[in-house]
Amino acid sequence: MNVRLFFPKCSSNQVSVWGSAKKTGTARQERSTCVNECREDRDCGAERECLQVGCQHVCLPLATAVSTNNPTDCCFSFVSRQIPRKFVDDYYETSSQCSKPGIIFQTKKGRQVCANPTEDWVQEYITDLELNP
Repeated sequence: MNVRLFFPKCSSNQVSVWGSAKKTGTARQERSTCVNECREDRDCGAERECLQVGCQHVCLPLATAVSTNNPTDCCFSFVSRQIPRKFVDDYYETSSQCSKPGIIFQTKKGRQVCANPTEDWVQEYITDLELNP
């Protein structure tokens, strides 16, 4: 299952944070929402950004709070069984901003499949794709 996180374009006094998930077909899509920045950094420290979400202040790591407007793919669950190698065309690793590491295989039909990077077959596919692009 692949989850694509989309970061909306926020106004200058807003930043993007992850929002609620909705299920669409077999994929779960999570969209971030724009929230107003708060002006109080007293509890966050230098490496964190303070956000006001409704009436609450939330401290987030700066890399998460000040995100780009580019989509980032993250895996929250992995395929439960090995997919045939002949279906796999390419791969890439998930962003370091994701909650857990993952490998996203691109199939020849353009689908994206999340796989656990600790699985032996996943490492074999990566090696094969690197040696035979």
